[in-house]
Amino acid sequence: MARRPAETKVSSTSEPRPVTAEAIRSALTARELEIFTRLASGESNQQIGRALAVSENTVRNHVASILAKLQLENRVQAAVRAVRSGLSCVAGLFMVHVLSDEAGFPVAVVSQLLGG
Repeated sequence: MARRPAETKVSSTSEPRPVTAEAIRSALTARELEIFTRLASGESNQQIGRALAVSENTVRNHVASILAKLQLENRVQAAVRAVRSGLSCVAGLFMVHVLSDEAGFPVAVVSQLLGG
């Protein structure tokens, strides 16, 4: 019995994936952008819904729309895209705390040294 080759996912559009902050901003609505940045900071749908005074189901719908528009498969890929594009400062905040712990300086001092 012959094996079928593994199927590969092909994008449904021929448009390039939005990767820069500018491209992402133009691809998403203002509400989607707000949810995108909260999602990148690790908030759950429930937490985002509470913060924005919308239902968890509404957040879920927005997340699905964001993933489709940015041609991503999951929340982790969305978070990575947000950090790499500069739309999320999660990595920067992490570095401030790591450096402050290692150097023994207060977080505010390290933040200022890094230009924050």
